[in-house]
Amino acid sequence: MKRVKVVKAGSIKVKPLKLEKFLATPRNRQQKEMITKKEIKAIAQRLELPFDEAHIRFTKAIINAYLTKQ
Repeated sequence: MKRVKVVKAGSIKVKPLKLEKFLATPRNRQQKEMITKKEIKAIAQRLELPFDEAHIRFTKAIINAYLTKQ
């Protein structure tokens, strides 16, 4: 059995529930999108930069780590 204490309505402070405090990711923040190798290749081609698979992997890892950190 649990004990219950009866109180008057005026003796309790009521505050609205702020759902953002209980969510893992607040609703007002945008979801972070990870960049793909395909997007990096398209950017490099548009800028006429030379690249190979090692450069693409390194760039993807750096950009995604930076986006995750923010």
